[in-house]
Amino acid sequence: MTGTTAKFCFNCGAALPEGAKFCPGCGTSMQAVAAEPAPAEAAPAQPAAPAPPVVESAPAGERRQVTILFIDLSGYTKLSNELGAEEVHALLQHFFVHVDGVVTNYGGTIDKHIGDAVMAVFGAPVAHDNDPERAVRAAIAVHASMEELSAETGRELTVHIGIAS
Repeated sequence: MTGTTAKFCFNCGAALPEGAKFCPGCGTSMQAVAAEPAPAEAAPAQPAAPAPPVVESAPAGERRQVTILFIDLSGYTKLSNELGAEEVHALLQHFFVHVDGVVTNYGGTIDKHIGDAVMAVFGAPVAHDNDPERAVRAAIAVHASMEELSAETGRELTVHIGIAS
């Protein structure tokens, strides 16, 4: 049996692209995994050795300084009460595409969408020496772009933004 087998992050379980140095899901370094030898395809059956004792230790990987950018729509509850479900969904999709584009233009990575909010990370999986500055610049650009997005959607949209570093 030959062929490639899917590889997954030992930390979060996300699928790993071929040759990935960091997990796209959680940013964990995959270099420790790559150093392990691949199992033999047809190893002869041998009795199993007793399992080594479990030792509590820190998870493998590296520590990074990251900056988190959190962006959510102001007045979303009122907005969702005024619009139908399809209109709210369409508006959110437009908002997410718009904000995601701004964040990625400044070197951030979208971590997730939560309700009406976007959570982005600066510093993982790719780190820059000015990730906090990039996050602040992205926040300013998102605020400035809300006028354009409001015109596109036909509704006045504003955001709340939080940054933690």
